[in-house]
Amino acid sequence: PLADRGGVIWPVAGQPETVRLIDPRHQYPWDDRNGTWESTDGGATFQQIGTVDDWQYGWSEVYYAYGDSFNGVAPTLGFDPANPDRALWVNAQWVYETTDGGATFHPLFTDEITPGAWRSRGFDNIIVEDLAIGADGTTLYAGMWDLGCFRSLDRGGSWQNCNTAEHSGDWEGYGGFTGTVVADPTRPEIVWAAHAQDWGSPATILISTDRGESWLASGGLPDAPDLLGLSVDPISPTSMRSLYVTADGDVYRSVDDGFTWQVDLACDGCRETFVGPDGTVLAGGEAGLYRRDNDGWTSLDIGDDVLGGEPGPPWTLGWRGVAAIDVSADGTYRIGVTGSGVLASADQGATWEIAYDGPFVHDLVSDPDDPSVIWLASSSAYEAGGYDPDSRGLLLSTDGGRSFEPVDSGLAWPFVARLAVGAGVMMFASPGEGIFVSAE
Repeated sequence: PLADRGGVIWPVAGQPETVRLIDPRHQYPWDDRNGTWESTDGGATFQQIGTVDDWQYGWSEVYYAYGDSFNGVAPTLGFDPANPDRALWVNAQWVYETTDGGATFHPLFTDEITPGAWRSRGFDNIIVEDLAIGADGTTLYAGMWDLGCFRSLDRGGSWQNCNTAEHSGDWEGYGGFTGTVVADPTRPEIVWAAHAQDWGSPATILISTDRGESWLASGGLPDAPDLLGLSVDPISPTSMRSLYVTADGDVYRSVDDGFTWQVDLACDGCRETFVGPDGTVLAGGEAGLYRRDNDGWTSLDIGDDVLGGEPGPPWTLGWRGVAAIDVSADGTYRIGVTGSGVLASADQGATWEIAYDGPFVHDLVSDPDDPSVIWLASSSAYEAGGYDPDSRGLLLSTDGGRSFEPVDSGLAWPFVARLAVGAGVMMFASPGEGIFVSAE
Protein backbone atom coordinates (compact mmCIF):
# COMPACT_ATOMS: atom_id res chain seq x y z
CA PRO A 1 0.00 0.00 0.00
CA LEU A 2 1.20 3.48 -0.92
CA ALA A 3 -1.54 5.58 0.68
CA ASP A 4 -4.78 5.17 2.60
CA ARG A 5 -6.69 7.26 0.10
CA GLY A 6 -8.47 6.48 -3.14
CA GLY A 7 -9.58 8.21 -6.30
CA VAL A 8 -8.65 8.41 -9.94
CA ILE A 9 -4.89 7.97 -10.40
CA TRP A 10 -3.28 10.70 -12.48
CA PRO A 11 0.30 9.76 -13.40
CA VAL A 12 2.29 12.77 -14.57
CA ALA A 13 4.03 12.21 -17.88
CA GLY A 14 7.80 12.69 -17.71
CA GLN A 15 7.78 12.83 -13.90
CA PRO A 16 7.90 9.19 -12.70
CA GLU A 17 7.91 10.13 -9.00
CA THR A 18 4.85 12.38 -9.32
CA VAL A 19 1.33 11.05 -9.06
CA ARG A 20 -1.97 12.83 -8.37
CA LEU A 21 -5.25 11.55 -6.92
CA ILE A 22 -8.76 12.99 -7.39
CA ASP A 23 -11.79 11.26 -5.90
CA PRO A 24 -14.99 12.44 -7.63
CA ARG A 25 -17.14 10.90 -4.88
CA HIS A 26 -16.02 13.32 -2.17
CA GLN A 27 -15.97 16.80 -3.69
CA TYR A 28 -17.62 18.76 -0.88
CA PRO A 29 -15.99 21.54 1.18
CA TRP A 30 -16.68 19.69 4.45
CA ASP A 31 -15.06 16.45 3.24
CA ASP A 32 -11.32 16.41 3.91
CA ARG A 33 -10.83 14.13 0.89
CA ASN A 34 -11.94 16.85 -1.56
CA GLY A 35 -9.70 18.51 -4.13
CA THR A 36 -6.54 17.27 -5.82
CA TRP A 37 -3.80 15.45 -3.92
CA GLU A 38 -0.23 15.13 -5.22
CA SER A 39 2.78 13.06 -4.32
CA THR A 40 6.28 13.89 -5.62
CA ASP A 41 7.99 10.96 -3.86
CA GLY A 42 6.37 8.03 -5.59
CA GLY A 43 3.34 7.92 -3.32
CA ALA A 44 5.08 7.95 0.05
CA THR A 45 3.41 11.23 1.03
CA PHE A 46 0.59 13.32 -0.43
CA GLN A 47 -0.28 17.01 -0.19
CA GLN A 48 -3.50 18.77 -1.16
CA ILE A 49 -2.63 21.07 -4.06
CA GLY A 50 -6.20 22.15 -4.94
CA THR A 51 -9.48 22.34 -3.03
CA VAL A 52 -13.05 22.31 -4.30
CA ASP A 53 -13.51 25.75 -2.69
CA ASP A 54 -11.23 27.19 -5.38
CA TRP A 55 -12.97 25.48 -8.30
CA GLN A 56 -15.53 27.19 -10.54
CA TYR A 57 -19.05 25.80 -10.80
CA GLY A 58 -20.65 27.93 -13.51
CA TRP A 59 -24.25 28.73 -12.65
CA SER A 60 -24.51 25.69 -10.39
CA GLU A 61 -23.27 25.15 -6.81
CA VAL A 62 -20.59 22.93 -5.35
CA TYR A 63 -23.18 20.49 -3.98
CA TYR A 64 -24.27 19.55 -7.49
CA ALA A 65 -21.24 20.33 -9.63
CA TYR A 66 -18.33 17.93 -9.25
CA GLY A 67 -19.35 14.28 -9.02
CA ASP A 68 -18.68 10.98 -10.76
CA SER A 69 -20.11 9.89 -14.09
CA PHE A 70 -22.78 7.32 -14.79
CA ASN A 71 -19.97 5.09 -16.05
CA GLY A 72 -18.18 4.97 -12.70
CA VAL A 73 -15.42 6.82 -10.90
CA ALA A 74 -12.43 6.11 -13.14
CA PRO A 75 -14.01 7.21 -16.47
CA THR A 76 -14.97 10.56 -14.93
CA LEU A 77 -11.51 12.00 -15.62
CA GLY A 78 -9.46 11.94 -18.81
CA PHE A 79 -5.85 13.13 -18.99
CA ASP A 80 -4.17 14.92 -21.88
CA PRO A 81 -1.14 12.87 -23.01
CA ALA A 82 0.40 15.97 -24.58
CA ASN A 83 -0.01 18.23 -21.54
CA PRO A 84 0.80 16.79 -18.08
CA ASP A 85 -1.24 19.53 -16.34
CA ARG A 86 -4.45 19.26 -18.37
CA ALA A 87 -7.45 17.01 -17.63
CA LEU A 88 -11.14 16.86 -18.47
CA TRP A 89 -13.81 16.02 -15.89
CA VAL A 90 -17.07 14.70 -17.37
CA ASN A 91 -19.74 13.69 -14.88
CA ALA A 92 -23.43 12.85 -15.12
CA GLN A 93 -24.31 16.39 -16.19
CA TRP A 94 -21.40 18.65 -17.13
CA VAL A 95 -17.81 18.93 -18.31
CA TYR A 96 -14.94 20.78 -16.61
CA GLU A 97 -11.26 21.34 -17.38
CA THR A 98 -8.05 21.94 -15.47
CA THR A 99 -4.86 23.27 -17.04
CA ASP A 100 -2.85 23.68 -13.84
CA GLY A 101 -2.57 20.11 -12.64
CA GLY A 102 -5.81 20.07 -10.72
CA ALA A 103 -5.21 23.14 -8.59
CA THR A 104 -8.35 24.63 -10.17
CA PHE A 105 -11.11 23.44 -12.50
CA HIS A 106 -13.41 25.59 -14.66
CA PRO A 107 -16.59 24.77 -16.64
CA LEU A 108 -16.51 24.12 -20.37
CA PHE A 109 -20.29 24.05 -20.76
CA THR A 110 -20.94 27.75 -20.14
CA ASP A 111 -19.40 31.23 -20.31
CA GLU A 112 -20.11 34.02 -17.83
CA ILE A 113 -21.20 36.93 -20.02
CA THR A 114 -21.73 39.36 -17.12
CA PRO A 115 -21.55 38.62 -13.38
CA GLY A 116 -24.21 36.01 -12.64
CA ALA A 117 -25.40 35.75 -16.27
CA TRP A 118 -24.37 32.78 -18.39
CA ARG A 119 -24.51 31.56 -21.95
CA SER A 120 -24.31 27.95 -23.06
CA ARG A 121 -21.45 26.62 -25.15
CA GLY A 122 -23.74 23.98 -26.64
CA PHE A 123 -23.01 21.11 -24.27
CA ASP A 124 -26.19 21.01 -22.22
CA ASN A 125 -28.08 18.70 -19.94
CA ILE A 126 -31.29 20.64 -19.49
CA ILE A 127 -34.94 19.65 -19.69
CA VAL A 128 -37.28 22.55 -20.39
CA GLU A 129 -40.91 22.20 -19.31
CA ASP A 130 -42.13 25.67 -20.36
CA LEU A 131 -41.07 28.92 -22.07
CA ALA A 132 -42.39 32.47 -21.91
CA ILE A 133 -41.62 35.77 -23.65
CA GLY A 134 -42.04 39.09 -21.87
CA ALA A 135 -44.07 41.88 -23.43
CA ASP A 136 -40.87 43.80 -24.19
CA GLY A 137 -39.52 40.97 -26.38
CA THR A 138 -36.26 41.18 -24.44
CA THR A 139 -37.05 39.31 -21.22
CA LEU A 140 -37.31 35.55 -21.70
CA TYR A 141 -38.14 32.82 -19.18
CA ALA A 142 -37.61 29.08 -18.98
CA GLY A 143 -39.12 26.62 -16.53
CA MET A 144 -37.01 23.50 -16.17
CA TRP A 145 -36.52 20.20 -14.40
CA ASP A 146 -33.78 20.34 -11.74
CA LEU A 147 -32.71 23.86 -12.72
CA GLY A 148 -36.10 25.42 -11.98
CA CYS A 149 -36.54 29.02 -13.14
CA PHE A 150 -34.06 30.80 -15.42
CA ARG A 151 -34.47 34.15 -17.15
CA SER A 152 -32.73 36.16 -19.84
CA LEU A 153 -32.74 39.96 -19.79
CA ASP A 154 -31.01 40.32 -23.16
CA ARG A 155 -33.19 38.29 -25.55
CA GLY A 156 -31.36 35.03 -24.93
CA GLY A 157 -27.83 36.41 -25.01
CA SER A 158 -27.29 35.23 -21.44
CA TRP A 159 -29.29 33.52 -18.71
CA GLN A 160 -29.47 33.77 -14.94
CA ASN A 161 -31.06 31.91 -12.07
CA CYS A 162 -34.49 33.18 -10.93
CA ASN A 163 -35.23 30.54 -8.28
CA THR A 164 -35.97 31.34 -4.65
CA ALA A 165 -34.40 29.59 -1.69
CA GLU A 166 -37.77 29.59 0.08
CA HIS A 167 -39.59 27.61 -2.61
CA SER A 168 -36.85 25.36 -4.02
CA GLY A 169 -36.42 23.06 -1.02
CA ASP A 170 -33.14 21.20 -0.79
CA TRP A 171 -31.82 23.08 -3.84
CA GLU A 172 -31.47 26.19 -1.63
CA GLY A 173 -32.18 28.45 -4.59
CA TYR A 174 -29.74 26.78 -7.01
CA GLY A 175 -32.38 24.68 -8.76
CA GLY A 176 -35.80 23.12 -8.40
CA PHE A 177 -38.72 22.31 -10.67
CA THR A 178 -40.67 24.94 -12.60
CA GLY A 179 -43.40 23.18 -14.55
CA THR A 180 -45.05 26.26 -16.02
CA VAL A 181 -44.35 29.96 -16.56
CA VAL A 182 -46.30 32.73 -18.30
CA ALA A 183 -45.57 36.41 -18.86
CA ASP A 184 -48.11 39.21 -18.99
CA PRO A 185 -48.91 40.14 -22.62
CA THR A 186 -48.68 43.93 -22.05
CA ARG A 187 -46.84 44.52 -18.75
CA PRO A 188 -43.14 43.70 -19.34
CA GLU A 189 -42.30 43.42 -15.65
CA ILE A 190 -44.99 40.86 -14.69
CA VAL A 191 -44.46 37.08 -14.78
CA TRP A 192 -46.05 34.09 -13.03
CA ALA A 193 -44.32 30.73 -12.44
CA ALA A 194 -44.76 27.50 -10.48
CA HIS A 195 -41.91 26.67 -8.11
CA ALA A 196 -41.22 23.37 -6.33
CA GLN A 197 -38.30 21.29 -5.12
CA ASP A 198 -38.89 18.60 -7.75
CA TRP A 199 -41.64 17.23 -9.99
CA GLY A 200 -43.05 15.13 -7.16
CA SER A 201 -43.13 17.87 -4.51
CA PRO A 202 -45.93 20.37 -3.80
CA ALA A 203 -45.63 23.49 -5.96
CA THR A 204 -46.57 27.12 -5.44
CA ILE A 205 -47.60 29.74 -7.99
CA LEU A 206 -45.35 32.77 -7.54
CA ILE A 207 -45.87 36.29 -8.93
CA SER A 208 -43.07 38.67 -9.84
CA THR A 209 -43.48 42.37 -10.54
CA ASP A 210 -39.79 42.88 -11.41
CA ARG A 211 -39.08 40.34 -14.18
CA GLY A 212 -38.29 37.49 -11.81
CA GLU A 213 -35.93 39.37 -9.52
CA SER A 214 -38.22 38.73 -6.52
CA TRP A 215 -41.39 36.74 -5.98
CA LEU A 216 -44.65 36.76 -3.99
CA ALA A 217 -46.59 33.58 -3.22
CA SER A 218 -50.21 32.98 -4.19
CA GLY A 219 -52.87 31.10 -2.22
CA GLY A 220 -55.89 28.90 -2.75
CA LEU A 221 -54.31 26.06 -4.74
CA PRO A 222 -54.20 22.47 -3.45
CA ASP A 223 -51.04 20.97 -2.04
CA ALA A 224 -50.29 19.32 -5.40
CA PRO A 225 -47.00 18.62 -7.15
CA ASP A 226 -48.03 19.13 -10.77
CA LEU A 227 -49.03 22.75 -11.36
CA LEU A 228 -49.03 22.96 -15.15
CA GLY A 229 -50.43 24.89 -18.09
CA LEU A 230 -50.49 28.49 -16.86
CA SER A 231 -52.28 30.91 -19.18
CA VAL A 232 -53.39 34.53 -18.92
CA ASP A 233 -56.50 36.08 -20.41
CA PRO A 234 -55.18 38.88 -22.70
CA ILE A 235 -58.47 40.80 -22.68
CA SER A 236 -58.91 40.77 -18.88
CA PRO A 237 -58.23 44.03 -16.99
CA THR A 238 -54.57 44.98 -17.20
CA SER A 239 -54.15 45.58 -13.48
CA MET A 240 -56.19 42.55 -12.41
CA ARG A 241 -55.62 39.70 -14.83
CA SER A 242 -57.60 36.49 -15.04
CA LEU A 243 -55.37 33.43 -15.18
CA TYR A 244 -55.84 29.66 -15.45
CA VAL A 245 -53.69 26.73 -14.31
CA THR A 246 -54.13 23.00 -13.78
CA ALA A 247 -53.46 21.49 -10.35
CA ASP A 248 -53.60 17.74 -9.83
CA GLY A 249 -55.63 17.47 -13.04
CA ASP A 250 -58.25 20.11 -12.25
CA VAL A 251 -58.49 23.66 -13.65
CA TYR A 252 -58.19 26.63 -11.29
CA ARG A 253 -58.91 30.28 -12.05
CA SER A 254 -57.63 33.54 -10.56
CA VAL A 255 -59.32 36.89 -11.12
CA ASP A 256 -56.95 38.98 -8.98
CA ASP A 257 -53.67 38.88 -10.91
CA GLY A 258 -52.79 35.39 -9.72
CA PHE A 259 -52.74 36.04 -5.97
CA THR A 260 -55.70 33.81 -5.08
CA TRP A 261 -57.17 30.80 -6.88
CA GLN A 262 -60.41 28.80 -6.90
CA VAL A 263 -61.30 25.56 -8.65
CA ASP A 264 -63.11 26.29 -11.91
CA LEU A 265 -63.37 22.84 -13.52
CA ALA A 266 -63.19 19.48 -11.75
CA CYS A 267 -61.64 17.96 -14.85
CA ASP A 268 -59.73 15.05 -13.26
CA GLY A 269 -57.34 14.91 -16.17
CA CYS A 270 -56.52 18.39 -17.52
CA ARG A 271 -52.86 19.42 -17.80
CA GLU A 272 -52.94 22.38 -20.20
CA THR A 273 -54.93 25.62 -20.48
CA PHE A 274 -55.09 28.22 -23.22
CA VAL A 275 -56.77 31.60 -23.64
CA GLY A 276 -57.09 32.81 -27.21
CA PRO A 277 -56.76 36.37 -28.47
CA ASP A 278 -60.55 36.74 -28.31
CA GLY A 279 -60.78 35.41 -24.76
CA THR A 280 -61.70 31.82 -25.71
CA VAL A 281 -60.65 29.55 -22.80
CA LEU A 282 -59.74 25.91 -23.47
CA ALA A 283 -58.33 23.21 -21.23
CA GLY A 284 -57.21 19.68 -21.96
CA GLY A 285 -55.25 16.61 -21.00
CA GLU A 286 -55.84 12.88 -20.75
CA ALA A 287 -59.51 13.69 -19.96
CA GLY A 288 -60.01 15.31 -23.36
CA LEU A 289 -60.74 18.93 -24.33
CA TYR A 290 -63.01 21.48 -22.62
CA ARG A 291 -64.17 25.03 -23.47
CA ARG A 292 -65.30 27.68 -21.04
CA ASP A 293 -68.05 30.22 -21.79
CA ASN A 294 -70.57 32.26 -19.79
CA ASP A 295 -72.50 29.10 -18.91
CA GLY A 296 -69.45 27.24 -17.61
CA TRP A 297 -67.36 24.44 -19.10
CA THR A 298 -68.38 22.18 -21.97
CA SER A 299 -66.65 19.00 -23.15
CA LEU A 300 -65.69 19.05 -26.84
CA ASP A 301 -65.76 15.78 -28.75
CA ILE A 302 -62.31 15.10 -30.22
CA GLY A 303 -62.80 11.34 -30.61
CA ASP A 304 -62.21 8.60 -28.07
CA ASP A 305 -59.48 6.99 -30.18
CA VAL A 306 -56.98 9.76 -29.33
CA LEU A 307 -57.34 9.29 -25.58
CA GLY A 308 -57.24 6.32 -23.22
CA GLY A 309 -53.70 6.52 -21.85
CA GLU A 310 -52.39 6.48 -18.31
CA PRO A 311 -53.62 9.24 -15.97
CA GLY A 312 -51.15 11.73 -14.52
CA PRO A 313 -48.85 14.45 -15.80
CA PRO A 314 -47.68 14.22 -19.43
CA TRP A 315 -44.34 12.64 -18.51
CA THR A 316 -46.18 9.56 -17.15
CA LEU A 317 -45.19 6.45 -19.10
CA GLY A 318 -48.02 5.57 -21.47
CA TRP A 319 -49.72 8.97 -21.17
CA ARG A 320 -51.97 10.02 -24.05
CA GLY A 321 -53.98 13.19 -24.24
CA VAL A 322 -54.14 16.84 -25.23
CA ALA A 323 -50.60 18.14 -24.74
CA ALA A 324 -50.90 21.49 -26.54
CA ILE A 325 -53.70 23.93 -27.40
CA ASP A 326 -53.75 26.89 -29.77
CA VAL A 327 -56.38 29.24 -31.17
CA SER A 328 -55.06 31.27 -34.09
CA ALA A 329 -56.02 34.82 -34.97
CA ASP A 330 -58.57 33.55 -37.53
CA GLY A 331 -60.36 31.50 -34.85
CA THR A 332 -59.09 28.05 -35.83
CA TYR A 333 -58.73 25.61 -32.92
CA ARG A 334 -55.71 23.30 -32.97
CA ILE A 335 -54.70 20.71 -30.42
CA GLY A 336 -51.59 18.58 -30.22
CA VAL A 337 -52.46 15.07 -29.06
CA THR A 338 -49.70 12.76 -27.88
CA GLY A 339 -49.72 9.62 -30.01
CA SER A 340 -51.97 11.07 -32.71
CA GLY A 341 -50.67 14.39 -34.04
CA VAL A 342 -52.46 17.70 -34.55
CA LEU A 343 -56.24 18.06 -34.87
CA ALA A 344 -57.76 21.25 -36.30
CA SER A 345 -61.26 22.68 -36.14
CA ALA A 346 -62.57 25.60 -38.16
CA ASP A 347 -66.00 25.53 -36.47
CA GLN A 348 -65.10 26.10 -32.82
CA GLY A 349 -64.68 22.43 -31.98
CA ALA A 350 -67.81 21.03 -33.63
CA THR A 351 -65.80 18.94 -36.12
CA TRP A 352 -62.11 18.04 -36.35
CA GLU A 353 -59.67 16.93 -39.01
CA ILE A 354 -56.10 15.66 -38.80
CA ALA A 355 -53.68 18.46 -39.69
CA TYR A 356 -50.52 16.53 -38.84
CA ASP A 357 -50.11 12.79 -38.28
CA GLY A 358 -47.28 11.98 -35.89
CA PRO A 359 -46.83 10.41 -32.44
CA PHE A 360 -44.53 12.90 -30.71
CA VAL A 361 -46.32 16.27 -30.70
CA HIS A 362 -45.47 18.25 -27.56
CA ASP A 363 -46.33 21.84 -28.45
CA LEU A 364 -47.76 24.06 -31.19
CA VAL A 365 -48.26 27.79 -31.53
CA SER A 366 -49.54 30.09 -34.27
CA ASP A 367 -48.00 33.41 -35.17
CA PRO A 368 -50.16 36.07 -33.45
CA ASP A 369 -49.78 38.37 -36.44
CA ASP A 370 -50.16 35.82 -39.24
CA PRO A 371 -52.58 32.88 -38.75
CA SER A 372 -51.12 31.06 -41.75
CA VAL A 373 -47.87 30.49 -39.83
CA ILE A 374 -47.89 27.65 -37.28
CA TRP A 375 -44.93 26.16 -35.42
CA LEU A 376 -44.93 22.55 -34.25
CA ALA A 377 -42.67 20.79 -31.73
CA SER A 378 -41.95 17.07 -32.12
CA SER A 379 -39.65 15.01 -29.90
CA SER A 380 -39.29 11.33 -29.07
CA ALA A 381 -37.24 12.46 -26.06
CA TYR A 382 -39.12 14.08 -23.19
CA GLU A 383 -37.03 14.23 -20.02
CA ALA A 384 -34.89 11.44 -21.47
CA GLY A 385 -35.19 8.94 -24.27
CA GLY A 386 -33.69 7.71 -27.49
CA TYR A 387 -34.16 8.73 -31.09
CA ASP A 388 -37.16 7.54 -33.08
CA PRO A 389 -37.46 8.16 -36.85
CA ASP A 390 -40.88 9.73 -36.30
CA SER A 391 -39.31 12.45 -34.14
CA ARG A 392 -39.25 15.50 -36.42
CA GLY A 393 -37.89 18.32 -34.27
CA LEU A 394 -39.10 21.77 -35.31
CA LEU A 395 -41.73 21.97 -38.05
CA LEU A 396 -43.29 24.98 -39.73
CA SER A 397 -46.48 25.51 -41.69
CA THR A 398 -46.94 28.59 -43.84
CA ASP A 399 -50.28 27.54 -45.33
CA GLY A 400 -52.48 27.61 -42.27
CA GLY A 401 -51.62 24.11 -41.08
CA ARG A 402 -52.39 22.21 -44.29
CA SER A 403 -48.76 21.01 -44.45
CA PHE A 404 -45.72 21.06 -42.16
CA GLU A 405 -42.06 20.96 -43.11
CA PRO A 406 -39.05 20.37 -40.81
CA VAL A 407 -36.92 23.48 -40.19
CA ASP A 408 -34.47 22.02 -37.67
CA SER A 409 -31.22 22.47 -39.59
CA GLY A 410 -28.42 22.81 -37.06
CA LEU A 411 -29.99 20.66 -34.36
CA ALA A 412 -27.86 17.69 -33.35
CA TRP A 413 -31.03 15.66 -32.85
CA PRO A 414 -34.61 16.26 -34.10
CA PHE A 415 -35.92 16.94 -30.59
CA VAL A 416 -38.08 20.01 -29.86
CA ALA A 417 -40.40 19.95 -26.85
CA ARG A 418 -41.44 23.55 -26.12
CA LEU A 419 -42.21 26.66 -28.20
CA ALA A 420 -42.95 30.32 -27.58
CA VAL A 421 -43.76 33.07 -30.10
CA GLY A 422 -44.52 36.72 -29.41
CA ALA A 423 -43.22 40.29 -29.27
CA GLY A 424 -41.12 39.67 -32.36
CA VAL A 425 -39.37 36.62 -30.87
CA MET A 426 -39.56 32.92 -31.66
CA MET A 427 -37.85 30.49 -29.27
CA PHE A 428 -37.86 26.75 -28.67
CA ALA A 429 -36.32 24.21 -26.31
CA SER A 430 -34.70 20.94 -27.31
CA PRO A 431 -34.21 18.19 -24.69
CA GLY A 432 -30.49 17.87 -24.03
CA GLU A 433 -29.57 20.56 -26.56
CA GLY A 434 -30.76 23.73 -24.89
CA ILE A 435 -32.80 26.82 -25.70
CA PHE A 436 -32.74 28.43 -29.13
CA VAL A 437 -33.82 32.02 -29.88
CA SER A 438 -34.53 33.43 -33.32
CA ALA A 439 -32.08 35.88 -34.80
CA GLU A 440 -34.93 37.96 -36.20
